[in-house]
Amino acid sequence: PDPASGGRRGVPTGASFTAADVLGLSSLVYRFKLFAVGASAKYARQSIADWSADAWAADVGLTVAVFDLAAIGAAVQNIGGHFGNGASLPTRTRIGMVLNFTDPQGAFRALSSFEGRWTERAAAVFAVGLEMGVHPSGIGVLGRVGFQTPGEPTDRSPWSIGGGVVVGSLRLDYAYGDFDLLGSGTHRVGLRWRP
Repeated sequence: PDPASGGRRGVPTGASFTAADVLGLSSLVYRFKLFAVGASAKYARQSIADWSADAWAADVGLTVAVFDLAAIGAAVQNIGGHFGNGASLPTRTRIGMVLNFTDPQGAFRALSSFEGRWTERAAAVFAVGLEMGVHPSGIGVLGRVGFQTPGEPTDRSPWSIGGGVVVGSLRLDYAYGDFDLLGSGTHRVGLRWRP
C-alpha cells in the first residue's frame, strides 16, 4: 500500500494478477391466482490471484398482484452463502412495488417501480425507476432510467440508464452507471429466457 494515499492505492510493482467473480443461479416460481412464490439456489465463487473461495446460498420471495396494474413483493436473499474464514454473502431483504401506467398486455409499456433494500452490515438503500417502450406481437424495445440513494459513501452515480430488447421469451437488458473511482462507467448486460 502507498502511504501517500492513506493505503487506498498500491505502489506499482510491475507485477500483474487476475480476479474473477462468478455467480450461477437457478430459480423456480409457482403462481396461484394473484400470488407467486419463488425460490432460488445460487453458487458464488470469488478469486483474486492465488486465493479463491466459493459458497452456496438461497433466496426466497413472495409477490402479490393488485389487479393487473400493480404488484407488491418481498424477498430475502443470500440465505447461507458462507465462504469460510468469516466471509459470506450479505443477507439482504427487499420490499418493492411496481405500478403500470398502461395495460401490461398492450403494445405500449409504461411503468414505475420502487424498492427498499436492507443489507446486512450496510445502510438502507431506496431506489425508484421508470420504464417505457413498445412491445407489439412479442417483439419490443424498452428504455429505462433509475435513481438510487447511496446508502453509504460511494463514488457511484445515483443515476443509471439502460434499455432492453424482447423477442418472444428471450430478453436482452443493458444498464450503464457512472463510477468516478474508475474514471469511467460500469456496464451491466443480462440475458434471460423464460419458457
